[in-house]
Amino acid sequence: MRGFDTRTTRPRNPLRCGALLEHSGLYERLSAEDNLRFYGRVAHKTERDIDCRIEELLTRMGLGTAGRKLSSNGAGV
Repeated sequence: MRGFDTRTTRPRNPLRCGALLEHSGLYERLSAEDNLRFYGRVAHKTERDIDCRIEELLTRMGLGTAGRKLSSNGAGV
């Protein structure tokens, strides 16, 4: 929504707003699966849809069960 001043006007659709927390410490504490589940819920997907999409993405990326655990560097790989 270009040109939309959030200081003076309420958003017409709150789902158009978002945030990217670059240094929240959240990402390091979550596995790849946890991150995908988090964003699926933010997008208001059903748990069934989230589960199917996670399985598809972990398989496509070749992560398999590695995407379900944290490594020593915090990444789920």
